[in-house]
Amino acid sequence: MSDSDCETRIDKKLRRLYSVQLMNNTKWREVWSLIAKLSLRLSMKYADDPNWQSNALWGPFRLDDVQENGIRDPGVGGPFLFKQILSIRIPKTFQNDTEAFAAAIGKLGDLPVSETDEYIEILAYR
Repeated sequence: MSDSDCETRIDKKLRRLYSVQLMNNTKWREVWSLIAKLSLRLSMKYADDPNWQSNALWGPFRLDDVQENGIRDPGVGGPFLFKQILSIRIPKTFQNDTEAFAAAIGKLGDLPVSETDEYIEILAYR
């Protein structure tokens, strides 16, 4: 299966599962660049596989892992496209720069972010 066939399959599945896309590649690239610069760890849910959820913390990521349309294989299960992300959750416990991250993403514009005492979450689809 070619990369374009794989992306077409993912796009069809996402259109069936969700009615609104809240994040695009540009927004994700900005968010992931901040995550990499601040050496943050996160948990993630995949949009095209709602049964898969990782509560394990991934990262930190390197800035050169952030590509045009996704994350290069960072050694945690292969590369993935930004469009495959349903949400990321950045725990505040044991991480020093979550306040800097929250302030920085606030400057990126209106993003689908929720914040609690325990974590910062960004949602990509609804």
